[in-house]
Amino acid sequence: MSHSPELTHSDLPSSQPRLPRVATAVRWIARIGSLVSTAYLIAFFTEGGDRSPRLIEIALLLLFPAGIVLGFAIAWRRELGGALVTLSSLGGFYLLMYSASGELPAAELFA
Repeated sequence: MSHSPELTHSDLPSSQPRLPRVATAVRWIARIGSLVSTAYLIAFFTEGGDRSPRLIEIALLLLFPAGIVLGFAIAWRRELGGALVTLSSLGGFYLLMYSASGELPAAELFA
């Protein structure tokens, strides 16, 4: 009677490669960071104001924080897509700020 060799877990085909623990930890740290950043942005921008925003301000708010938060949300499932949305929104924000005022934001938040 012939005895077939025992198969180990590494010999079995997998539909998805296993990620190293470090990569998984980095992903979860980034996700938690995105939640903290989103909470901060919501608190910062919901302080309220007495006037309606101008058109340029609405465009800036769509880029930052709305575009940033959208990028964070997309990145939970599609990291590259979320990163591209986030970086494009941030770049668009700076470009629009510069074109509107001739200078970049000077606040520490934007450094």
